[in-house]
Amino acid sequence: MFDLRHFVVALAAVFLSLGLGLFIGANLPPEEGLAARQEALISKLEAEFATLRAENRYLNTRLTTLQELDEANRALEEALAALLLEGQLGGLRVVVVQTSQDAPAASAVRTLELAGADVAWLRPPFASPPAGDLLARAVLARSPELAGLELVSGGLDHPVDAVVVAGGASRQGRLYTADVELPLITTLVDAGLSVVGVQQYDAWQSSLPAFRERQLATVSHVDRLPGQLALVYLLCSPNHHGAFGLGAFETIWPELSFLRVTP
Repeated sequence: MFDLRHFVVALAAVFLSLGLGLFIGANLPPEEGLAARQEALISKLEAEFATLRAENRYLNTRLTTLQELDEANRALEEALAALLLEGQLGGLRVVVVQTSQDAPAASAVRTLELAGADVAWLRPPFASPPAGDLLARAVLARSPELAGLELVSGGLDHPVDAVVVAGGASRQGRLYTADVELPLITTLVDAGLSVVGVQQYDAWQSSLPAFRERQLATVSHVDRLPGQLALVYLLCSPNHHGAFGLGAFETIWPELSFLRVTP
């Protein structure tokens, strides 16, 4: 049966849709104006992209230059270190304990050897390092096998005067601050040894803030000349203390008056 109400509602809906379509169409910008604005937008985006590409080329060139300068600076620092550090720690017996895979133990060992120290380099198995107090007992007893430590270089024929704890880690690396490093330094300090904590200047993760909370001397850029000078400064006298590095609460390097002139 024909329903007039339904017919009227349907017809009204058709006219409403038609009116809405006409209203929208009348308010749309002319096709030529829309195309012009699109072309202007594309031109602007292309100009901005060209600017960004030019800036990127400049930054890449600048980065290459800075890397070359850094390499030259490192070569100069190595030459200066050999001149400045020679004989400064003659006879001092130092153990470098590497506590993380990324730690700059090699930089610390090289610095100490340049300064004339008798250096032994120990590192644990990083997959399952021993507890810090056990590691400390192995150092004090001069028996690496007690804690499954690897003697990388040097010897342990004489009592130890000082220990350098080389830590810090990359973004993907792992720190062992609580279970290895802090018990290690606590046991060593209680035994009367001088202890210094070190890392490289661009370490992503650091244990040194925890070391400083325990009043331990630290060097956070031991792979650079200022940090190498700081490490030798801290070890050449039991009265020397401080936090050295590039951080807000650190000193870049010590006063150089501590250096002895060697004949």
